[in-house]
Amino acid sequence: IAGFYSGHDPLELRFWLASATMALGNAAEAALGAWLLRRSATFPRLFDSLWGAFRFVTVVLAASAVSAAVGTASLGAWAIAPQPLLETVAWTWWLGDVCGGLLLTPFALAWADRATEPTTKGALGSYLALACVLIAVCLGIFVAGGNVDLERLATYLVFPILAYAAYRHGLRGASMATLVVAAFAI
Repeated sequence: IAGFYSGHDPLELRFWLASATMALGNAAEAALGAWLLRRSATFPRLFDSLWGAFRFVTVVLAASAVSAAVGTASLGAWAIAPQPLLETVAWTWWLGDVCGGLLLTPFALAWADRATEPTTKGALGSYLALACVLIAVCLGIFVAGGNVDLERLATYLVFPILAYAAYRHGLRGASMATLVVAAFAI
């Protein structure tokens, strides 16, 4: 894809080699992150304590650096990205991986753990109501447009809903609500 957009032939060997190197870097990131998290005494209940959450964030920051470093190095080594832009590429890559890790991993861990919360009809109805309210507020804030000053103030309307989601539904509700808000904001 990089070759296509840069006006080069994407079938050149260097693009394939760079892609393979990036894939190895991404796999190394996932493997390192999983290994470090599994070494935690609280795994899979990482978010039951402040120390567990801090350890999780630290692991995401470190593991994301592996992928960003390998990916950026491969783009530089195969002359796909210009040398002056490699620092920007590395920071952007790292930030994207960190955001993805901080948003998606808690969601996946919370919903994969069946012991976290029973999914009764009442709980499912509450999740649905929460999602509908959150989507309506996000549509009003991020999609409707209009007065910039009003939008800036309205942005804070999501915080009471996020707090309610965390209070009422724990990690499952908080991770789901955060993912919905991030999807609209991004």
